[in-house]
Amino acid sequence: MKSAFHTVREDRGQPLRAASLVRAFAEHAGLCERLATVAAALKTHYLTGKGWRFRVHDASLTFQQFTNKHQAVKVLIDSNNELARKAGVAVRRNPIVVGVELTAVSAFMRELIRNYLAGRFGHYYLDPRAPREDSLRFISNDKYWVAPHNDHFYDVVFIAPGPLPVKTDPAVVADFMRRILAGLRQDNAGAV
Repeated sequence: MKSAFHTVREDRGQPLRAASLVRAFAEHAGLCERLATVAAALKTHYLTGKGWRFRVHDASLTFQQFTNKHQAVKVLIDSNNELARKAGVAVRRNPIVVGVELTAVSAFMRELIRNYLAGRFGHYYLDPRAPREDSLRFISNDKYWVAPHNDHFYDVVFIAPGPLPVKTDPAVVADFMRRILAGLRQDNAGAV
């Protein structure tokens, strides 16, 4: 199944395709390790509580809280930089994108998380509170959803090239690489 980011606003008719992970891994050596490193960093430093499930789909990785389905984090590859170009973010080809679902978080915590993301990732974070150039400085409230399901609305962060801002254990990265590859084999087993 292909994933695509859409904005909640006017852009629903313009799909932003995420790369098939199998195809992306074949075309770009090291991308699987980079994706596994991002997943390991998320789990090690940000999703530390119990109850987080990890799933692999053809075009994305998902962390979801077992007790609250509206707490989710999506990791995918922005195929051909479609979302990056649309958002005006200059990144390398096929960047890794992290979507953070904040709907179920209290308003106070949501504000703290968005302040942290804005401070940590700068222009790589698409802050829904920030004004847009094309909207006469009105607050944009852009969030994104991954097609074909619109049950989660994500704040989006592009992962900048180079080292991550947090350290990851190589054993945890290797475990996520194994889980990603095993999940892709399982996800594509029924494909014709």
